Amino acid sequence: MPLSGFEKLLDAMPSARVMTISPHLEAKTQYARMKALLNRGILPSLGHDRVANEEEIIGALSLSPGRPMHITHLFNVCNFHHRMPSLVNFGLADSFPNDPRYQGLTPPTVELIGDLVHV
Repeated sequence: MPLSGFEKLLDAMPSARVMTISPHLEAKTQYARMKALLNRGILPSLGHDRVANEEEIIGALSLSPGRPMHITHLFNVCNFHHRMPSLVNFGLADSFPNDPRYQGLTPPTVELIGDLVHV
C-alpha cells in the first residue's frame, strides 16, 4: 500500500494505538509507514514476519530510541535459529550486545498467545 493510502487508513482509525507491521517490508521503503505511525503516536508492533533479518529489525527498532517497541505474537509466523537472528531472538533478549549497531536500542516488549498451539 502506498504511503498516501496508508495515511488515509490511519485517518479512518483515529483511536488506533498499536499496529502490527512487518519490518522486512518496511525496510524496502525506509520504514515510511512505521514513521507515519510514530508521528501519530501509534506504536508499531513488529510481527508476522518470517524473513526479517537482523539489519531490518535493527533498522525498525532504531526508529524509537530509548523507547521500546513491541513484537506481536512472538513465535507466531516467525522463524527462530540461534545463528540467524529474527524477531524471536530480539524478543527474547533482555539486553543487546555491546556492538555499535545496537547502540541506543531498547529491547522490545512482547506478546505471546499461550494456548499450546502458537507457543
